[in-house]
Amino acid sequence: MADSRSGGPTLEAAWLGFGQCVAVAAGAAFALLSLLFHVPVWVAALRGGLLFICLWMVVRATLWLVAALRADAQPHERRSAPRNPGGKGG
Repeated sequence: MADSRSGGPTLEAAWLGFGQCVAVAAGAAFALLSLLFHVPVWVAALRGGLLFICLWMVVRATLWLVAALRADAQPHERRSAPRNPGGKGG
């Protein structure tokens, strides 16, 4: 029988990987589009970099929000004192 992983990538890892790819592609495309409109290179690079940073912050904030909602959705367990199962002690 083949050995298979029961888990796989977590939602957080997949979301961060996807978000980083989208942020890089959007920043590069926006910088290139700025260059096509005859904007100086430093302005195009600044625009692309700022878009990358903004999108990366949105990805991280979304991940933080999902983690916070998951933590609120999980029921809180109250632990009681452990019981002595009939041994000596007092």
